Amino acid sequence: MQQKPSIHKEWTPKHYTHPPRTELSKSTSLFSEALALHKVGRLAEAEQIYKKILATEPTHVGCLQLLGVISDQRGDHATAARQIESALKMDPDNVFALISRGNALHALKRFDEARLMTGMMSNSERTSTMTPIPGGGDIRSDGAGIFASS
Repeated sequence: MQQKPSIHKEWTPKHYTHPPRTELSKSTSLFSEALALHKVGRLAEAEQIYKKILATEPTHVGCLQLLGVISDQRGDHATAARQIESALKMDPDNVFALISRGNALHALKRFDEARLMTGMMSNSERTSTMTPIPGGGDIRSDGAGIFASS
């Protein structure tokens, strides 16, 4: 007996094709390494790994967002806002990207736009299922966005 073709297809952006599974597992491992480096302040090393991942997976939202966080941490808030905006184009409900972009806009004294990010975050479906930030505390307490400590 023949199976009927499914009418449901997995959604992917038109311009994006998934990398092979081996690249996915390698990029996941690399991303974990970069995130660990980023959390301890080794920004240059984390940045290199994020860029390496993006070379093979240009729509990796985490890398796009965290490159923006690095720019924000270095004081280049305009670049940070642009980089994080590219992550939000891929995933508009990404709470961490919304927070990070809001931080960059706040540093640029673009308060109305920063408040808009907060409003978008509160409307996000994911807000209620967010995993707490390690260490908790104020998002902006050490100028490090989501890596703030209490």
